[in-house]
Amino acid sequence: MAGFLLLSVIVLMNQLQLIFSYEVAVENLKELVQRTDLYAFPGRNADLPCNITPEATDDNLDLVLWYTDKSPSPIYSLDARHGGLETARHWKSDDMASRISFNISGSIARLQLDPVMKQDEGAFLCRVDFRKARTRYLDLKLRIIVPPKKPIIRDETHQSQQSLIGPYNEGDSLRLQCEVAGGNPRPNLTWWRESVLLDDSYEIIDNFEVKNVLQIIPLQRHDLMAALTCQATNNDVIPPSQSTVTVDMNFRPLEVHIEGDKRPLSAGMAIKIKCSTAGSRPPADVTWWKEGIELKSAKSIISANGNSTVSTLTLKPSIGDDGKMVFCAAANRYIPGSTIKASWKLNVMYPPQLILRLGRKVRHLPIHEGNDVDLECIIRANPPVTDIGWKFERRDILANHTAGITIDNNTLIIHKVQRSNRGRYLCTATNSEGRGESNTIFLRVQYSPVCTSTENIVYGAALHQPVEVTCELDSDPENVTFTWTFNNSMINSDIFYVYSEGASSTLTYIPTSQSAFGTLTCSGANNVGPQLKPCVFAIVAARPPDPLINCTVINLTQTIIAMECVEGFDGGIRQGFYSEVFDKARNNLKSNFTSQSPVFIADGLNPGTLYVMKMYANNFLGKSEPFLANVETLQAPPEQSRQDIGWHLQVKVILISGVSVVLVLILFVACAIILLKTRTPNRWKGRRRPVAHHQKYSEPLDKETFTNEDLFKDTTCEEKCPDVIPAEMKLFETAVCGAESSSATDMHLFPETSGTFVVLASLPKQLKQLESRSDSLKTSLKNSPPLTKDFGSSQGHQDSLLSEECFDLQEDYQRGLVETLLSTPPRDFQQTEV
Repeated sequence: MAGFLLLSVIVLMNQLQLIFSYEVAVENLKELVQRTDLYAFPGRNADLPCNITPEATDDNLDLVLWYTDKSPSPIYSLDARHGGLETARHWKSDDMASRISFNISGSIARLQLDPVMKQDEGAFLCRVDFRKARTRYLDLKLRIIVPPKKPIIRDETHQSQQSLIGPYNEGDSLRLQCEVAGGNPRPNLTWWRESVLLDDSYEIIDNFEVKNVLQIIPLQRHDLMAALTCQATNNDVIPPSQSTVTVDMNFRPLEVHIEGDKRPLSAGMAIKIKCSTAGSRPPADVTWWKEGIELKSAKSIISANGNSTVSTLTLKPSIGDDGKMVFCAAANRYIPGSTIKASWKLNVMYPPQLILRLGRKVRHLPIHEGNDVDLECIIRANPPVTDIGWKFERRDILANHTAGITIDNNTLIIHKVQRSNRGRYLCTATNSEGRGESNTIFLRVQYSPVCTSTENIVYGAALHQPVEVTCELDSDPENVTFTWTFNNSMINSDIFYVYSEGASSTLTYIPTSQSAFGTLTCSGANNVGPQLKPCVFAIVAARPPDPLINCTVINLTQTIIAMECVEGFDGGIRQGFYSEVFDKARNNLKSNFTSQSPVFIADGLNPGTLYVMKMYANNFLGKSEPFLANVETLQAPPEQSRQDIGWHLQVKVILISGVSVVLVLILFVACAIILLKTRTPNRWKGRRRPVAHHQKYSEPLDKETFTNEDLFKDTTCEEKCPDVIPAEMKLFETAVCGAESSSATDMHLFPETSGTFVVLASLPKQLKQLESRSDSLKTSLKNSPPLTKDFGSSQGHQDSLLSEECFDLQEDYQRGLVETLLSTPPRDFQQTEV
């Protein structure tokens, strides 16, 4: 058992030594031998040479090992360490035992492969160990000859291209990359233009791919439709593999020009301009431009062969087009930068265009009183102007050396500018086309402070009470430094407090004795200079204010009295106002109120009442004497109170019963429709029925409250709302002969107070009053039943007939009227046919 283990260790160490020797040989292969490439066709045999002859005659061969790059183990070994070559032991790997042999006859030993397979391609290493000499290595690269695949042509975007490529733009560079994969040995890759060789340089991407890049810089017009071929070959036995592409191209336009005379133009007058171009492929796009703005009103015509284009532009120049360039641009839309242009500078006549600005010396500096100021009027006109004018606050300015105003062509110069020169300026100009006016410039003149009021201001002050004196200055700029003096002496900080902000300063003063009253002066200074004349304030002892004066009524209604007064001296301190309103008849106080201004508005008064208004001014020291005014409110209209009461009652009734009325109306209409469908009208029978007795009206109807329009109103409301018909009113209908209409005319009878009946014709302007004092008529009316909202609901009334007779109003109308009325039934107001 121990012997077996020992034998295993020895074998393992030999194997490790062989592996280590192979790795060392591979690492140092470049230093020991030069690699050799061998080519073979699949299915044929191949001889791999290895020199095993020692260099010295006294040296012998010990061991030959063959390796491949596919395995670290030998594929063949020749062991002559225990004897000569004749007794050497040969060993083959199981994978290649049937196809491999080592021929040591001859001067060069050969490892023979028969047949060669595709997987045999790779590196073979022959290691030869001698007894004395160092180990010899020979690296052989066995390559299988395989034809290359079809070349692939790619463009700049690495997209595969076939047949027609492009179109490419004239002047561009063409870069085509031809790639071929496969092939053993490595194929040669070349570019051809028909039979002319263009490029035979190629590079190896990796062991299995070759590329050749063709560049044509730049493309010219003769390159249109050129055929470019890429060929790949690695032997002389079979034809080369190839791919061909044809180049399509775009051409730039060669020429462009504007036709016609370039004459001056008139503003607002339309003209037609033509532009022609040629040489572009495809036809050029023609556009018109004016100062970078494209003009869209052009139309283009392309020639039959597509080589030339003519564009016509309709142009209506404006005032602002004078001096501008109009361009006709021809470009191939597919070629950037292919635009060529023809230009025309427009000459347009127009009135002056003016811009007013400050002169260069004062443009960016503040302007102080006493500085010289110049204004420049920039004029653009065609034709040139013939007159230039200046305006200040819309008034004309003329040259006046005494006032310091100088006009030099288009420049206005103001010498030693003053506050009075502060304002708005503009310039005007005139040419044959008209008159122009510039923009307005406000000339800001900065000045030292001045008082906002030229009068002395009086302040009233009470002893030991503070008084605030405000000094308001007019200054530009408004950052003012204030100085206060009292009785021509500097102020004492113990009794004065000053707060200043901008151009305003407030001094708080507390007089402590009668001698503390006097005169305050205030002066300021800014960046321009000090104030020349100070502001003066008189501090006097305060007292109650003076009475109000000139009080007048400014608004008078039935319930409002508004009065406005003029305030007097406020006593030197802030004052307020209040008023008392007395009812003069009752001698009692109606109201009193205060106001911030001398405007007094008393409301909630009674109409037609005389009031006494007392109006006061007051301050904390007391109040003034009152101003008395007797004012009577307006009388209310006689019917207004009753109408107001009725109106309020109606509003309340409507608000309470609005929804109920709507529901009742809807129900009533529904019932009327059902009743119409179920009833059989029987109104026009040719017989009369006796007239029922009617009760005489308890109260006569005032005829003056009815008009012709009232009688012609739709009776729908009367039928649906019977409550609105007075119970005392009686209405009859009859037919009247001789009316203007072909149909009978309705006559309406109304009783009057004296037993008189008023008959109203339903046609316009046929109102007639008929009087009948017949005893029989009175008796019939007296005995007739009362007219109520249920009138006509009985079956007898529903079957009432209308008389077919008529009477003539022109002959014996009293007798006929009485007879007809007594024989005609009352109108049924609940019949929708009426």
